[in-house]
Parts: sequence; structure tokens; C-alpha cells
Amino acid sequence: RVTISAALAVLGDHVTVPTVDGEVELKIPAGTQPGDQLRLKAKGVPKARGFGRGDHIVTIEVEIPRKLTKQEREHWEALQRE
Repeated sequence: RVTISAALAVLGDHVTVPTVDGEVELKIPAGTQPGDQLRLKAKGVPKARGFGRGDHIVTIEVEIPRKLTKQEREHWEALQRE
């Protein structure tokens, strides 16, 4: 699981995600929704039988602020009006 801000979910960006082999950069596409699952191909654990590795699945959690400053609230209200 990785927690991102609402702005990052809307606009998209890159975040660093821990995997079994260390940190990897993950692209967060614009418009990502809470609960979306993104795949890091072949970055999971080694397969028990055979060659290769499994995929690492990252579930997105979007952090919604509980308290806003007056200015932040005005910005969100302006976005809502548009």
C-alpha cells in the first residue's frame, strides 16, 4: 500500500515504493482513484517453481486532509465551483 495526496492522485506523478529488492519508482497516472491497484511487473517474490519473479501489486490510498487552513479551504471551494 502507498498513501498519496489528493493533488497527486488528480495530477499524477512518480513515487518511491519499497519492494523486496529495495525501492522502485512507480508512476502514478493522473486520475488515480483510491483503491486502484498498480502493478510493478517482475518486482515481486521469486516464483516457487520455475524461473522469473511475480508482480508486486501496489494498492493506492488517497490521504484526505481532516483540517484545512482558511486559504486551503478557499482553494478547494474554487475547484468545486469550476
